[in-house]
Amino acid sequence: MQPLATRNRRKPARPMRILLIWSIVSALLFGLAGFADPIDDMFRAIRNKAREHNASGQVAVVGIDTLAQQEIGNWPWSTQRYATMIENLSQAGARRIFFDFPMNVAQNDPDLPRLVNAMKGMNGHVHIAANFAPEAAGDTQTQVLPLPELRSVAGLVNTNIRTNGFNVAWNMPYSNTVGDRTIPSIASAITGVTGSEGQSFPIDYSIRMRSLPYFSATDVVENTASLDQLRGRDVIIGTNATGIGNRYAVPGHGPSASVFVAAIAAETLIGGAPTTYGWWVPFLVALVTCALMLRVSRTPLVLGAMGHYAWKLHRQTFDERGMVNEVSGQPNLNALRSAGHATHEGLVAARIHNYAEAATALPSAAEKELVDQIVMRLTLGNGGCKVYQGDEGIFMWMMPAASINNVGDQLAGLSAIFRSPANVSGRLIDLSIAFGVDADPGRTIQSRMSSALLACQEAQNAGEHWRVYDPTKLEATEWRVSMLGELDAAIDNGEVWVAFQPKLDLLSGEICGAEALVRWTHPEKGPINPEEFITAAERHDRIEKLTDHVLNRAVQVAAKLNANGQRFDMAVNLSPRLIGHANLKPMVIQTLRRHGLPAERLILEITETAAMSSAEAAMQELRDLRSLGLQLSIDDYGTGFSTLDYLKRCPATELKIDRSFVKMLVTSRSDRIMVNSTIELAHSLGEEVVAEGVEDSETLQLLAQMGCDKAQGYLIGRPMPFEALIDYLESHSPAKAA
Repeated sequence: MQPLATRNRRKPARPMRILLIWSIVSALLFGLAGFADPIDDMFRAIRNKAREHNASGQVAVVGIDTLAQQEIGNWPWSTQRYATMIENLSQAGARRIFFDFPMNVAQNDPDLPRLVNAMKGMNGHVHIAANFAPEAAGDTQTQVLPLPELRSVAGLVNTNIRTNGFNVAWNMPYSNTVGDRTIPSIASAITGVTGSEGQSFPIDYSIRMRSLPYFSATDVVENTASLDQLRGRDVIIGTNATGIGNRYAVPGHGPSASVFVAAIAAETLIGGAPTTYGWWVPFLVALVTCALMLRVSRTPLVLGAMGHYAWKLHRQTFDERGMVNEVSGQPNLNALRSAGHATHEGLVAARIHNYAEAATALPSAAEKELVDQIVMRLTLGNGGCKVYQGDEGIFMWMMPAASINNVGDQLAGLSAIFRSPANVSGRLIDLSIAFGVDADPGRTIQSRMSSALLACQEAQNAGEHWRVYDPTKLEATEWRVSMLGELDAAIDNGEVWVAFQPKLDLLSGEICGAEALVRWTHPEKGPINPEEFITAAERHDRIEKLTDHVLNRAVQVAAKLNANGQRFDMAVNLSPRLIGHANLKPMVIQTLRRHGLPAERLILEITETAAMSSAEAAMQELRDLRSLGLQLSIDDYGTGFSTLDYLKRCPATELKIDRSFVKMLVTSRSDRIMVNSTIELAHSLGEEVVAEGVEDSETLQLLAQMGCDKAQGYLIGRPMPFEALIDYLESHSPAKAA
């Protein structure tokens, strides 16, 4: 029998039990205090990246971006601009319109009635922001409500977003209280999904932001044809330029405008209201697991095996999900990359060019039915080959090498099958399809997929049903891709230079000036077509540096020639992309001052089409340039559709008649009438006329008889380097001629 003291002695606590208790206490403290929130946010970002997927396409974004500010004017815009946007979006068939920023419209604004009528025309489907000022605090928040006239014809949405200490908007409120009203967020208004007052939901940032349909506000204001893609979509209008509007740190995307956060939040609710359980659910699971491990000695081994099996199942499911399209369940292009590695089969790509339009016109649940019908037709016509689905109406399959020689017959048959409309949910849908083929097994599957898609695009552009990729075009394609990367260096090292084409004054018979023309002599490829690299520079925002280079050289040469006392004008072409650009006017002023050239000796040429499409703000920029004393010329006149009112408003000093009319001047009566009337019209407006493309003496004589002021063309002189221009001017000087 044990002594009493021994029986009453407590057993010492096990170290593992003590560790568990301290772990529980620490976990509770961390959870209640939110210390682990940054770690949790990091894991959320990783999870989002792992399950990235495209947006549904129901919500489109219209951004007041840098391009819009350059072409239309700095934000905030006038009431008239907002009315124009609503009218054009309504005409394009937009379902509903949501403004992500408050409209600061004054009660006495003369354009207020037009804005009210534009909203009224949308039958209550325009929603405008009603916020509380973000700088307000406590119970004295400043309420920002639209005018009563606007509230009577438009719905209200709230765009206030709460962020954490890192300016990340992880959650979006279903609604906020503004004054005595509970106003839904844009996401809640679009989807109709609501929550209790003060409740918010987590934003699903696994939705790819770049998959949101995006349009510049320029497209909306100018009402381009691309607006047809907005039919049936909900449109959110917001700011998207550095320095204006609110921007938030979006995990996986970097700083992003609030309009994208609102759009992703709406896409989140389109998939259904997300459910969150908080930190206490995993805490309880971990607590129960630890308790079991302490009770059963073999539990760690069992739980480890179970965990390994669960992880294996999860990885298998994840890998399988990564190989199928989430909407249709068809194998995707990842599956093709895996199956087509090191294959000798042909690769065929098919693209439904109006897929986005067709999918938008259907209920969201019917897209799978549409894909099933497309795949069924492709499988029927390709001999039963497995079809893989990509994004935006792209489908691919591997064709047996033995069938490559008959690919034309097969694709012709498929084209015939697709002439019949698809019946989806009782709606007849016409599908526009083109095919591309890559028959070269010597490259990687990824390269071949790109080649087949390129051939597909070429077929569509040429109005053909199909094309086979031509490997000989690979070098040209690689050059187009690398050209812009080489252009900047070419400007710096002197490969890009300026040629000068003389102009003749028809009244005095003297050379009165020249046009500066950019040239690029590549050390390996030789002369590069100017139209090719200028167009590429314009499309990819490289035109400012190129223009600065040409302008600097042209003004430098003009200053040298005018230093001798002679009057010599220098013309420089101005890209449409730079009209209204904030840096244009300072660039011109600094260049003139740098070389000491009088402003009246510089002529800036803009094409007629670019000048006509310029917004009022850009037209004002032209007036500002004209106020410096320089001259403005409308180039390629006759190729656009100028009106008398436009010519009266444009501050041009010169019209350049396009070479297409000058070329046939001698033989075409209609061209003579057009040129003669243009000369008379320009003179009546106080403008001079330059005829370009003069190549024979008879044309030159006829232009002089019509009263044309100046001429330019190969008859007078071809574009030449500066040194050749000096020799040319000496040989054509009045003293030399005498």
